[in-house]
Amino acid sequence: MDLPTLKDGAAPALGKAFPFTVQEGGDELTLYDPSLHNATCVPAPFHIWIEAKAHFKKTRGFPQFESTGHILFDSLVVGQIVSTAPANDPVTAANFQSAALCFTDVHVDDFNLRKIPNWYDDVYMRRVLNDHLTGKERCSDVSALVSLYLQGGKTIPSAAQATSPGGAPVD
Repeated sequence: MDLPTLKDGAAPALGKAFPFTVQEGGDELTLYDPSLHNATCVPAPFHIWIEAKAHFKKTRGFPQFESTGHILFDSLVVGQIVSTAPANDPVTAANFQSAALCFTDVHVDDFNLRKIPNWYDDVYMRRVLNDHLTGKERCSDVSALVSLYLQGGKTIPSAAQATSPGGAPVD
């Protein structure tokens, strides 16, 4: 698949993964309203950068307060395709069954809350987010998008073709 199609596939997956809330002690952080900031598939694998709004609430201790800001994080993206095609045959509209887009290996790149000391959001909240996001896999069904792509006469190479040196390009 080409990069614009992959970007289109990532957008619905983002929408299904948000809002996302992390709670620890008296702190609550909600990430919402995500947007695809950047994407690349060269070199492989597909890699995206996501920007989202952030809302932080401190409900214990003194002072109690709320703040808003943003977060930028990146993730490798892995596609999972299920078909009835033999292992060495490409996936076509006739043998396609389902597809998922999975965000893996998430890393926080930039995080900033308004009116919060930088050490707090840079050290403490990055740790909380990394503990809850890093190494976790979040998948979303993109079967409709892949099916539409294949119905246009396109194919997806077999796993053997895609992973071999000089593997077959996607139609």
